[in-house]
Amino acid sequence: MNPRFFFGANTRYGFRGFLSRLYDPKRDRVVLIKGSPGSGKNTMMRAVRSRLTLEGIPFEEIRCSSDPASLDGLIVPSLHKAIFDATAPHVMEPQYWGVCETLADLSRFLCRNTLEEAQDSLIALSEECARLHRKSCAELSKAAFVREEYAASLEKRRNSRAVVRAACSLAERFFPKTARCGAGGPPRERCRFLSAAAPGEICFFGKTLEALAENRFVLYDPYGLCAPLFMNVLREAAAERGLSMIRCRCPVLPEVDDHLIFPEISFAVSVASALSPLSRYDLCFAEFFSPAPGVPPIDPEVYLRRACEYCAEAKKTHDRLEAIYQSAMDFPSAAQETERVVRFFFG
Repeated sequence: MNPRFFFGANTRYGFRGFLSRLYDPKRDRVVLIKGSPGSGKNTMMRAVRSRLTLEGIPFEEIRCSSDPASLDGLIVPSLHKAIFDATAPHVMEPQYWGVCETLADLSRFLCRNTLEEAQDSLIALSEECARLHRKSCAELSKAAFVREEYAASLEKRRNSRAVVRAACSLAERFFPKTARCGAGGPPRERCRFLSAAAPGEICFFGKTLEALAENRFVLYDPYGLCAPLFMNVLREAAAERGLSMIRCRCPVLPEVDDHLIFPEISFAVSVASALSPLSRYDLCFAEFFSPAPGVPPIDPEVYLRRACEYCAEAKKTHDRLEAIYQSAMDFPSAAQETERVVRFFFG
């Protein structure tokens, strides 16, 4: 299975994307797609994905958190090539025009007269979609507040030294004993999301963990009482040893890691919670408290469910927006552009 991630998601701060390290502009060749909703961006990337699958070439799949059935990008390390939806909210612009990045502009195939006739509807639907996503982010902010307040109330009862010892012990067990080449400099890391508040439910790509890590360690910590400290200790230990890592951030608190994946040693550490519903765990947060804490006065899952409900409403609105743009598209010309992009990868 090819790993799946999100490179952006709704968070307590609004939409947050990790776009800065998706590719190396001095080595890779990248297609940046520009176009309206319904203009064929997903169709173009699916055409590339089908050819990659047919050729047996591995790739990383980036999904859209607002519609996990749709693609936001494909990264093909063996070819040093990638393709991304570079439109809002994850806007990407070329760094080295014509050298690293090439644009696939699908907006060229829109009929302006058709769009002008639907101008009022387009603006109203766009604004409604944005409003619903803001409400989703507001619910995630409430969930974050509950988690932070509950964690702060229990901080003095937490045995922080035991948390650090447990993390160090895990690093000693699974990480290489000696530093790899390049250790001591900035950690080689990529940032992604492995879960997101998606339309109707939390979407979690648990199969990605299985694909990238033969050995997996899970800390059960649904309210983030110990996990931030535990994961920070592990990340620092990995950086000291020069290990590359994929940091999968929490969509509620994007400054916190929910998963650390170390592909070089086929190992991953995850935090089990409502955002990452893993059925098996190796360590429980309660072991670091005496007595064990109960549940917070307000369940943050209530807000997560509401966030997903607003995402579902936003998708319905976005689908109506897509339909208008689709009525204005010259799809035969867009198909020719898709063929050009496929040749870019395999020609």
